[in-house]
Order: sequence, then C-alpha cells, then structure tokens
Amino acid sequence: MFSGCSSLTELDLSGFNTSKVVNMGKMFYGCSSLTKLDLSSFSTASLIDIGQEYKNIVDLHDMQFGVGKMFAGCKSLKTIYVSDRWRFKTELPRSDYTFYECKKLVGGNGTGYDQFETHYQYARVDTAEAPGYFTYKAAEKPLITGDFDADDCISVEDAQGVLNVYTALCADNPVSLTAAQKTASDVNSDGSIDCADAQIILLYYVSNTLCGQNVTWDELLG
Repeated sequence: MFSGCSSLTELDLSGFNTSKVVNMGKMFYGCSSLTKLDLSSFSTASLIDIGQEYKNIVDLHDMQFGVGKMFAGCKSLKTIYVSDRWRFKTELPRSDYTFYECKKLVGGNGTGYDQFETHYQYARVDTAEAPGYFTYKAAEKPLITGDFDADDCISVEDAQGVLNVYTALCADNPVSLTAAQKTASDVNSDGSIDCADAQIILLYYVSNTLCGQNVTWDELLG
C-alpha cells in the first residue's frame, strides 16, 4: 500500500481495521524517510504472510505499532510497541533477516540487538522467559468480551483457545496471557479461565452468528 513512498514522513493509521487482512507483504517497503509509525490498533489475527513489510525503513526513531514482521535495515529503530492484538493463527513464512541491521533496537525487558538473533522468532514481546525485540503497549481499544484471539469478533477459534488454556492449566503447563486476554477470556467473571467460559463463548457465537438471535452476554450468563 505504501511501498516505494520514500519521501513519506508521517502516517495516521489510527482508523485502520486490519482484523481481516491476510497479507501485508510490502506495505511499507522503501519508506526510508518515515520517522514514526503508530500501528498499535492493528490486528494480525488473520495474517498469513507479512513478507518484507518494513524492509529498508532506515530512519525510524520510535515506532508504536500492533503488526509487523520485516524490519531489515531499520538502523535507527529503537523501540517497537505491540499490543494484545499481536497474535498469529498460522505459522508465518520463515525469515532469518527480520531484524537485520536493527542495531539500536531494544526490547521492553532490556534485550538488545544481537547480530545472530535477527530471525522472525524474536518478533514477540520481550520477557524474562522469552527474549524478543518488542515492547508491550496496551491498545487504545480494549479486547471485546470473549475475543481470545484479538480479531475483533467472536468465533469458534475463541472458544477453542480458551479451552486450550484450560487444558494446559489442568496439566500444570505454563500459560502466558496478558491482563487484557485474561479479562476477555473470563466471560463469567469468576476469576478463572475454564471450560465454562469456552462453552459460553461458543454459545454466544452460535446464537448470534449462526442463528442471528442478537443475544447479549448478560442474557447468556443469566
């Protein structure tokens, strides 16, 4: 969309709804004059290939965003913000040069640039358990109730996601969820994420999407 806009210095993308976008291959390719970009409202839930999206952006100083993969050549890029909407439903194509030459980039937990760690697997929020180059920033628009995968709609995938979390917890396996995800998933507000939440989410989907009944959460919860 913005590929080759080498003189572009500013963009207002606050009104973009990317929840159904499946390919952002070269959206910002060659935007070498861009100094700031706020994509914190972007959702990657439907993304299957973001190719070389940020390759050759060489003068970015501060970026607040919610989607992205290729940052090769962003030599001045210091901070990358992502929100709860940074979640992928499918495995993206492998890239060993996602953060190539991003020498000033530092993750939210202090992980600095490493020339041997420029691959796409570092495209995640930086934590003590899992190093990455992203810094968490809550999206201005919170996740809607039941929207586990942050794609701005309620579906079977949300119910399945909540059920997977419950299964992992029952097996004492570690589960990493943000506060926003926990709130959106605990639809019955009982302080836990379990199969009851998954059942309610599935019922909401069936009632509203398949049957067109326009049922509210309050009605389902009684």
